[in-house]
Amino acid sequence: MYPTIHLAYELRDNQELQLNYSKRVNRADSDEMNPFPEYSDPRNMEAGNPKAKPEQIHSIEFGYQLKTKAFSILPCLYYRYKYDGFAEITKYVNDSVLLKTFTNLSKSEFMGMELIISANIGEIANLNFSANGYYTRLDASNIGYSNNKRAFSCDTKLGANFNVTKSTLLQLNCFYRSEKINAQGTTDPSFYTNIGLRQDIWKNKASLILTISDVFNTLNQFNYIDTPELWQKSTRKRDSQILYLGFTYRFGTSAKKERQELNYDDSF
Repeated sequence: MYPTIHLAYELRDNQELQLNYSKRVNRADSDEMNPFPEYSDPRNMEAGNPKAKPEQIHSIEFGYQLKTKAFSILPCLYYRYKYDGFAEITKYVNDSVLLKTFTNLSKSEFMGMELIISANIGEIANLNFSANGYYTRLDASNIGYSNNKRAFSCDTKLGANFNVTKSTLLQLNCFYRSEKINAQGTTDPSFYTNIGLRQDIWKNKASLILTISDVFNTLNQFNYIDTPELWQKSTRKRDSQILYLGFTYRFGTSAKKERQELNYDDSF
């Protein structure tokens, strides 16, 4: 049984209180359960765990929503209790080879507040901002690590669309993730920015699109493993920034109002 309940109470026409509870399940995919190891390089192997259990999550959320023609704001307090949560761990195979595999943690807890703000500045711009600050507590005692690892983390995202002209859209996306903890160590903060431009032509039947992913070349990830048997610092970074130039033509009268979404490559 995975019950879900959503309650809402309308204070006024544009204000609402919300209370939600749900129990969710996430199941490991085929790669995460594949026990046969693969070498990513001569010193590192990866393998799944066929004994991995589905992770179970209990979630409670309480929020307030205010919505007007110009803006909307949604602050939300939440608590999530997870058991058999998924975790990647690294361990020795021998003196020169490490194995990264997949396992379950005993339990973990997340308590925090999320804030979502959307605003329209006339027909000039549309702004979307979200921030999520949360306290994390991990219990990894079932795999031989701390039963009380704690940290405060936050994630923020800003998306802005500017209508430079009726046919020209400029888009800016910024992302920030603070330090995070895991069963064996931590991940350093990261920040990156994407920018894009769409120019509609031929009475909006076609568009020219230009996007740049990771404008300031800051998209990287520093991971630390700090356990009694292993200390490791690893860096993941994309080889280069990505520039995309595209052309889209829309057929049919119903397609005239459609616009090509701006997409970015945020992968490593």
